[in-house]
Amino acid sequence: MSDLNTHHEKSSQHTVKKTTESRTTEIHLNPEYIIDRDLNSFQTDEKGTLEGFIWYKYSTTKENQLAVYAFLENDATPVNIEINESTAPYHIINIPKEGGKKVPFTITNLPQGEHMLYIIGEKVLNHSVQDPMEIYDTQRTVARNFLSVKVNNEHSETATISSSYMTAQKIEDLKNETSVIMQMYENSNLIKEAELLNRKDEYFLTIENQYDFELKAHLKLISEYEAFELQQIIVAPSSKVVIPLNFQAYHLMNSARLIMVAAPSEPLHTDYSLRIVKTTKRMRAS
Repeated sequence: MSDLNTHHEKSSQHTVKKTTESRTTEIHLNPEYIIDRDLNSFQTDEKGTLEGFIWYKYSTTKENQLAVYAFLENDATPVNIEINESTAPYHIINIPKEGGKKVPFTITNLPQGEHMLYIIGEKVLNHSVQDPMEIYDTQRTVARNFLSVKVNNEHSETATISSSYMTAQKIEDLKNETSVIMQMYENSNLIKEAELLNRKDEYFLTIENQYDFELKAHLKLISEYEAFELQQIIVAPSSKVVIPLNFQAYHLMNSARLIMVAAPSEPLHTDYSLRIVKTTKRMRAS
């Protein structure tokens, strides 16, 4: 028996190519790390280790190249993943277009405490690709899985992120919207979407919270495929907000995206830890 944490990506409907693609990503952990799979609750061993495999179930028109990486919600400790006997902040793996692939992984030396661990897989952005539909699909294909983990590692150092939440500026009331993708704009009039990020300009990020409860969120900068804490925000219920951003304090590599990981500000009546994960598209960076 093994644990299952599943992310179903929406099928990509390409009108021009008249194709339908489906992708499902499952996280399975070995039995000794399971507390309660139904509550998405797990634990490490005494060395802060988790072991299992990622199961990619794909039906696509082409083979897929994915970047796989992980980060913690409220701790800045870098998370390294071991895949194929190599330990690194991220890995590039190839997935066949049909059937799927199981990718064994190990994560070690997680910091002690209660954590939300996010394991992300996204299509690699190949700058040589010219097809607009393929670029669109690549920029937005992200598998988002998270695990609630109790880390039993007494010998580790923590890097807890201090709580400093700012209330995001509300610009619109929402009704019945279901947007998942956040959008980055070049200026405050929110007309031209950003295609290139740099360290000198200011950008404006919009987020739609379609839920009827307030969110407390971490914004993560994913520079290439390494995660950095960017900002903490509060997003009002049923609202669209805007956040001015700059990246002067960060090293931007070839490409970047933002990921928001959010929880209800007040506990809801659920048996498990609810999380909302939204992403921008991946953009070129300089």
